[in-house]
Amino acid sequence: MLISLFPYYRLMTFSATEARAEAPVESRHSGRSVHLEQLKRFALGLPPSSTLRSVLLAERDTLTMDEFLAKMETWLRLARLEK
Repeated sequence: MLISLFPYYRLMTFSATEARAEAPVESRHSGRSVHLEQLKRFALGLPPSSTLRSVLLAERDTLTMDEFLAKMETWLRLARLEK
C-alpha cells in the first residue's frame, strides 16, 4: 500500500508504542511505503538556512512506514525549533 504524505506536518501526530527486545514483533506497517515528494516540495519553500529543509531534502524519496514514523518525531521537533 502506498501513502502520499501531504506537507501538513504541523497537523501530524502519532503515538509510539513501547518496543520490547525480548518479544520482537513484526510491525503492522510492514510493506507500506511513504512517498516524500510533496514533503520535499514543502521543504523547498523553507529558508535556505533551515535545518529542517536540509534534513528533509537529504531523505530518500520513499521510506518504509516504520522509517517514516521513526523520523517524524525529529522533523516535528526541528519544525518547532524553527518557528
